[in-house]
Amino acid sequence: GGSPPAASSEASVFDQTEWENYFGHLSVYPTFPFTRARGCIPPPPAPDFGELIGQSLRTQTDALRSWRPTGTLVSELREHRGSVNRVVVPSDQEFFATCGNDGRVKIWDSRRLDKGGGSMRSRVTFASRYPKDRYLCMTMCGASHSIATGSSSGGLDVVRLDCAPSKKEGVTYHDTTRLFESRQEGGAIVDVAYYDNSLASLYCYQSLLVYALNTGKIAAIDLRTNREAWSYQMHPSAGPLSSFFLEPCNQWLIAATSRGVYACLDNRFNVCVKTWDHPCLPPHNSIRRVMPYASTGKQSRRPWFFAAAGTNEVWVWNVETITCPKLFRAIPGTDSPLPTLRGIPQSYPARETSSRLLGRVTQELQDKRQTSFDSVRAIHRPPRCNYFITGGTDCSLRLWNLERGENSFTVNDAYQKRTKASYTSDVHDTATVYRELPISESDQTIRRQGGAYDRDTILQQSVRKSHKDAILDIESLTVPSNMIITCGREGTVKVWR
Repeated sequence: GGSPPAASSEASVFDQTEWENYFGHLSVYPTFPFTRARGCIPPPPAPDFGELIGQSLRTQTDALRSWRPTGTLVSELREHRGSVNRVVVPSDQEFFATCGNDGRVKIWDSRRLDKGGGSMRSRVTFASRYPKDRYLCMTMCGASHSIATGSSSGGLDVVRLDCAPSKKEGVTYHDTTRLFESRQEGGAIVDVAYYDNSLASLYCYQSLLVYALNTGKIAAIDLRTNREAWSYQMHPSAGPLSSFFLEPCNQWLIAATSRGVYACLDNRFNVCVKTWDHPCLPPHNSIRRVMPYASTGKQSRRPWFFAAAGTNEVWVWNVETITCPKLFRAIPGTDSPLPTLRGIPQSYPARETSSRLLGRVTQELQDKRQTSFDSVRAIHRPPRCNYFITGGTDCSLRLWNLERGENSFTVNDAYQKRTKASYTSDVHDTATVYRELPISESDQTIRRQGGAYDRDTILQQSVRKSHKDAILDIESLTVPSNMIITCGREGTVKVWR
């Protein structure tokens, strides 16, 4: 090869700051100045997401760790004209955002929830530029006030919310600035996530926006260049993608499909490490949502994750062993036989005709239409807390204790004639199974434990105003006080204390 460019040329020299920005994952730095390769053009800067924000994680953890929600309805927000699919909260919790099938994203002031929250109106609204578009997913862009959304038409938007502190109102919302806009061909975007170089192991990229299409494609866009950084296409027989998540260190991700297939992808080398099938039979193998088991602390190092599948069941999977160390079963899933708690290694057929694949998918769709069962659609675990909250098609909110199953309880009950069931946990093989007991078993358990139990008192408790349709997403707030935000398919957003 030719001789390297002269080190004295200012245009071809890396200083130490540039080296750390591009290759900061390397522990040994070269002697500076370092000669840049001939023809190397540095990428443009990352988008201006606005001023970085933050709130002490310890403050949020201390506020929520010992909190026991009562199920009191604080506010009911009805501005959306269709299903509300997602709710997100920034790290400073100054506001929360919701998106839905009406093609709109609405910004709500968190601090107004204690000041006549029942009649609260949104502060800012922005809509998709495509007609009849539906926002299906949404995420915050790091520690900022910028929001990334994905829609049914394949649209990807990144919007910055411009706001400033105010003495009268706390925060004044000015306008929104669209930082990025793209339309992906070939399907709807069912999930979206964001990470940058401060969290990712892939340090040659910054400001990556990762999205999943229902057609099986998972890809990342580098927001500095507005180009695709990497992509992966799942096998067609795996079925439509339904959800994915990035593990806290962003070294791998888990993708799940509506046909009950899990896939673990290595982000560093863009390869699929392993795939396995959910052990339940169709249509109960459909996976609705996957979430990391823990986002912070020592538990985040475990290769575990939550998966909402089956009849009102939440599975905790160990990626290394493809086993289920914990299983949470709510009524009516408690009555069904206990399935095997090990994943089935997936082997894709080498050659499968399109007609045969279409026939199998059509048969599965017919089975799903003929079978109606409750399922979990939303999972939320506050940082470093020993519990998580679920919601689903039965419109009930449940708090599951990860350490002691008997401390789990129903936050709000959607059925007026149903008493609050009790909870228990048992060890089966190598897994701990947490169960919600039916009313008859609940009576016997409480009497056996010697606790005071007055059925008339429980039946006379006031039933909170529940969602009229499935709960699709859950978030928590500590500003202005501890609250739970839920969004439903009937088009309402509810805030609980």
